[in-house]
Amino acid sequence: MEPAAWQGSYFGARTGGTNIIEGTIEILLGLFFSASVAGLFAVFPSAIIGAMMFLVGIELTKFAKNIRLNEELLPLGATIIVSLLSNMALGFVAGLFVHHLTRFLTRQRDLREDERQASAGNSTSPDL
Repeated sequence: MEPAAWQGSYFGARTGGTNIIEGTIEILLGLFFSASVAGLFAVFPSAIIGAMMFLVGIELTKFAKNIRLNEELLPLGATIIVSLLSNMALGFVAGLFVHHLTRFLTRQRDLREDERQASAGNSTSPDL
């Protein structure tokens, strides 16, 4: 018989495919059983639902402790601001847009700097 500490270590998902399975189940539940889920939420007091959503939000923002104060902060800020002002879906899209825009602008800046360094290197070389 296994010790009690080891029994819990084998519980849970072990592959990346489990996220796909869980996501598929949640999409199917949302598409076909959304009325019953809304009815289920109506049974619970809104304070309990609010507390659960607050705790889930805290868990989802734990990754933010590794955000550096540079261009990584812009998509986070855009997502938070747009989500608070409108809804989560628009916040997600705004965060993606700002992320890709900052990547594009950073690459353009780096290319211009490389071109300047290359042209400066060519002009300073002595003619033989």
